[in-house]
Amino acid sequence: MPSLPAHQIFCGDKVLEHLRQSDGPQGRLIAGLLTNLAIWTHRHRSRQALARLESHELDDIGMTRRQARLEATKPFWRA
Repeated sequence: MPSLPAHQIFCGDKVLEHLRQSDGPQGRLIAGLLTNLAIWTHRHRSRQALARLESHELDDIGMTRRQARLEATKPFWRA
């Protein structure tokens, strides 16, 4: 998984900032969609990784197998 912030996976900070500050609503809409897409992708990948953790790794982060399974099965659009 990349070490960049989620919003930079699809688009750099300067591009998003330019879109947000554009005169028309289209730029803000596109910036919002790209940001949401990045967040959703990050959630999906993080939950996939959580589902693959071994029991001792879950112990290290203070989660039970049940908690990890509940989190990993959430849809990407739910925080």
